Amino acid sequence: MSLRRIPAPVIDVLLVGLSLLDAAIKLGTDGALATASAVVAALALFLRRRLPMLVFLTTLPAALLGGVRVAALIALYTLASRTRCRALLIAGAVTLAACLGTHWELPSQLDDPEHLAAFGYTLAQAAAAVFLGQLAQARRDLSLRLGEISEVREHERLLIAQTVLAKERAQLARRCTTSSPTRSA
Repeated sequence: MSLRRIPAPVIDVLLVGLSLLDAAIKLGTDGALATASAVVAALALFLRRRLPMLVFLTTLPAALLGGVRVAALIALYTLASRTRCRALLIAGAVTLAACLGTHWELPSQLDDPEHLAAFGYTLAQAAAAVFLGQLAQARRDLSLRLGEISEVREHERLLIAQTVLAKERAQLARRCTTSSPTRSA
């Protein structure tokens, strides 16, 4: 069963559930503000197709306060699949990576290669969400173009068939006029 056959609301419910599970594992019972922002971020995913930028911005506080990743990565993926502005997507990936990395005690940890590597991995996760979103957008565009090409080919095939039929009719008409006996008066 492909994902295209699963209804969009079912996918949304699964993604919200996954995001809430991520928040429950990451946050536990600590921090009411972080928990509230994680719940809001997860529930905002229901609007991700209609308002991708707003949903992405809504998920950033959860990433900033509690390090919750799933909702923000899903929102960034959706934003990348809906927009063509590369500068916005780069800024979104860097912003998400910065939000997820702010729980470090900067700048004292900037010299620590382990923390820099962790930031690099976080940035790679955000970039992967952007790349996958762009891939989904390209696939959708290609599918639309292939549909248009199929329609044009079908129309072309019909025109060729009509042309061939018109030529055959013209030949038959010529044969009938040349082979029919002429009447003499």
